[in-house]
Amino acid sequence: MEESGKKEILHQVKREIYHIKKVTVHTAQQDGEISDPDIAIADTTVKRSQQAAYHLAARTGKLIFQRRQKDTAVRSLQRTKASEKQQTASSKARQQSAAKTSQRAASQQTHTGTTSTKSNSGSTSSYHSGTSSSSSTTSSRSSAKTKSTSLKSSDSGIKMQKKDDIRFASYFKEKASEAQKNAADSGKESQKREYAVEKAAKEVAKAKLTKLAAKKIAADIVQHGIFGILGTFAIVVLMAVTLLMCISGSQASEEERKRQNASTGAAAVSDTVLQYSDLITQYANDNGIGRYVALIEAIMMQESGGVGTNVMQVNFGPVTTVEDSIRMGVGYVRTCLEMARVTDPNDMDHIKVALQGYNYGTGYITWVWSNYDGVYSEENAKEYSEMQKARNGWSIYGDPQYVPHVLQYYSVSSGDVEFITDGAAFAWPVPGHTNITSTYGYRWGTLHKGIDISDGGIEGQPVVASRSGTVTRADNACPHNYPKNSSCGCGGGYGNRVEISHGDGTSTLYGHMLTITVSVGQTVNQGDIIGYVGCTGYSTGTHLHFEIKQDGVQVDPMPYL
Repeated sequence: MEESGKKEILHQVKREIYHIKKVTVHTAQQDGEISDPDIAIADTTVKRSQQAAYHLAARTGKLIFQRRQKDTAVRSLQRTKASEKQQTASSKARQQSAAKTSQRAASQQTHTGTTSTKSNSGSTSSYHSGTSSSSSTTSSRSSAKTKSTSLKSSDSGIKMQKKDDIRFASYFKEKASEAQKNAADSGKESQKREYAVEKAAKEVAKAKLTKLAAKKIAADIVQHGIFGILGTFAIVVLMAVTLLMCISGSQASEEERKRQNASTGAAAVSDTVLQYSDLITQYANDNGIGRYVALIEAIMMQESGGVGTNVMQVNFGPVTTVEDSIRMGVGYVRTCLEMARVTDPNDMDHIKVALQGYNYGTGYITWVWSNYDGVYSEENAKEYSEMQKARNGWSIYGDPQYVPHVLQYYSVSSGDVEFITDGAAFAWPVPGHTNITSTYGYRWGTLHKGIDISDGGIEGQPVVASRSGTVTRADNACPHNYPKNSSCGCGGGYGNRVEISHGDGTSTLYGHMLTITVSVGQTVNQGDIIGYVGCTGYSTGTHLHFEIKQDGVQVDPMPYL
């Protein structure tokens, strides 16, 4: 039985070793296309693993045999204990039966002796009978004592046998633990050997690749000459040096670049701020500063990054929701813009005064107009901060660098349109995007009644009111915001659109928008955001379709813009 178990273990080990050898060699051949000597190295390593596995299997078989011997000894001991218990019980029963028999015999003899004495006959016989009874009782007691001693000796033997069994079991448990540890060690060694084979295969592959690279370089030298190779090397070195110079120059001019970024909006506004664009636009339009949405987003980015409830960090009223903070913050921005006398989104000189006033309070704006003719500078921002710290006994007052901190997020291109306000003139409807893909006029046999404005980055960009007026149509039900070659039937082909009447017989139309932000009857100012560029309705690509009507008839918009 033990021999067959051992053979089965050895058979399993052989199968595993064959599998390891096959996979290892196949992997090495795939990785590096190794040669026969490399395979021979792998065979040697696998054979060593095989020998270790054989020893492990032998120890495992021996352990199985020892365990079976232990089980046999334990079962034999259990049978011996059961037999001794039965013998002890039988001995006690016989002893009790003999004692009862002796007592009955003694009682009968005593009764017979008494009868003989009273009749004055058989006295001698009575004496001998009494003597016999006494002798029988003494013999029974001696026999019981002997059997009790025998039982005690038997119990002592059982206890000794039990102690031997415990020691025997402990010994085999210790041997089993030792065998398990040896098996684990052997497994680790096998893994190490497999790793060595794999590593050797990869090294061979790497060497072959290096050899191929060397051959390629030699071929290049033959084909192009040594000077061509040196020239290539020189170009690589020059590029590396140039890169290092750029990095060093970038580090040295970091502060200067930040100052330049203050007017270019190089840093991006986060998505956590942009998620509130609709609310910002709503309250900006309500306050008549729809053109300054990008500036308000830049302020929010600096104040909170759009995180928390008080995203605009206002402190002059209860703030229980994000909308409360935006409503009060946008209103305060309007106050600062008005006090700083800002004229449009490009009026950076006065916007800087308004921004520092948002941080310090409007007292700064009044002070700047009184002392510096309304011109902001970093020096007077620091001066005002020091003055307020001394006056209030504080260690900190506001952020003297607040203006450059905000302007790094403000892209002037979001509002850099020359808004013309002399009578009939109209502003460009998509600030910063002036590429026209289709003009007013006939195309494909029909009249194109407006202009199409589009470029690579126009999707989702704000669309502004070209001129102040009242919204007369606002369609926002089209969900088909994707290019199409036929009309989806929304908004008469215009998709999501807005129409604004300007009160002098002129009106404007804005079509194919992603979404709109105004409603019918709402009054808008020139430059207020009314929606965002999209591809809804009958639109083959993302763009804004813009029309100007004179007395209800479409005309070429370009002379008006």
